[in-house]
Amino acid sequence: MTEEKKESAIKKQRKLINCGIILFSMLVGFAYLLMNNCSDNSSKSFESLGTGEMGRLVSEGGGTITLAIDKEALKEMIKTVLAKDRPGFNELYYAGKIFYVDSNTRVNVIDRAVGLSRVRILEGPQKDNAGWCDYKDVVK
Repeated sequence: MTEEKKESAIKKQRKLINCGIILFSMLVGFAYLLMNNCSDNSSKSFESLGTGEMGRLVSEGGGTITLAIDKEALKEMIKTVLAKDRPGFNELYYAGKIFYVDSNTRVNVIDRAVGLSRVRILEGPQKDNAGWCDYKDVVK
């Protein structure tokens, strides 16, 4: 085997290992989120809203909430956050795949998935847009 082929094989192995580490980290992160979502006994009063219910988007910090236009964009957003890839996150924003909504904005829950809510924005600059967020960000 030539030196070039050996280096190429080593690079491929490193890429596979890195991908495995990233996927494992994501799975651990999702498991952690799901466990916390299912067994949260915090003092914050929380009641999950069902499809068709009106509520408000609320951020613990009181600033903004980031929503993704679809589940694929949400996956991409989570990857950039886990990788601390700020340029990648900004790329999603400028491509229109994610957007920001002010805390306390009125919404209608239009779909649900495990740990997620899809909401229609009812007021403000993003009025009538829809996006996916953590279901805990939506309160009565």
